[in-house]
Amino acid sequence: MGPYTLTVFSAGSVSPVEIAHVNRAPEVLAKITELLEKHKGCERIRIDTVTAHLFTVDCHGDRVED
Repeated sequence: MGPYTLTVFSAGSVSPVEIAHVNRAPEVLAKITELLEKHKGCERIRIDTVTAHLFTVDCHGDRVED
């Protein structure tokens, strides 16, 4: 299903602070953990494939509605 794009947003910002790419589904969860550590307090991380939005997590890694 990949590749996957993980887009990190800070509170109040319309532009992402980082965009990361991974190729395999198992790498997505590891990358989320890495990005949460790197961007403590970020508002959200959006996870997409080339064709669809999959899910979004908050700064704690909990899934949120878009």
